[in-house]
Amino acid sequence: MSDEFPTGQSWELAYEDTHQSITAAAPGAVWALCNDGDVCVRNGYSEVELYGTGWEVVESVDGNAIHISVGENYQTWMINSHKVYYRTGMEPDNRVGTGWSQVGDEGNLVYLDVGENLVYAIDDLDQLWVRTGITEDGLAGADWERLPGLMVQLSLY
Repeated sequence: MSDEFPTGQSWELAYEDTHQSITAAAPGAVWALCNDGDVCVRNGYSEVELYGTGWEVVESVDGNAIHISVGENYQTWMINSHKVYYRTGMEPDNRVGTGWSQVGDEGNLVYLDVGENLVYAIDDLDQLWVRTGITEDGLAGADWERLPGLMVQLSLY
């Protein structure tokens, strides 16, 4: 992709590994949902290694991750056993972070997407939720607010 070809010109196989889903937003921040219920982060990005050099498994609390999403400012959120977590310690020079912090015990969220200090989620009844109160200093936010409408998937960017 470039200014001349903003949608690119062709597809190229970037990774031989199999994952259930993949998410990328911040430069070099690529996370995937592994087939075993853990999550993986792609390492080794550089001007030479545009696709990175390998995957690093990051434990997903108890091996029951069902969704992961990363936003523009490296905020990484995961649904694990229907509980929501965000990754602490995420920075441009530390794309793996330091640990998982539980946001709450929502119990029925199945999908989420992360923007810059913005998280939307969908529950098992296709109801749409937004996390309020997220700031750089308070990544967990304050509460979930139900929004009108039904959705099965969304993308913030």
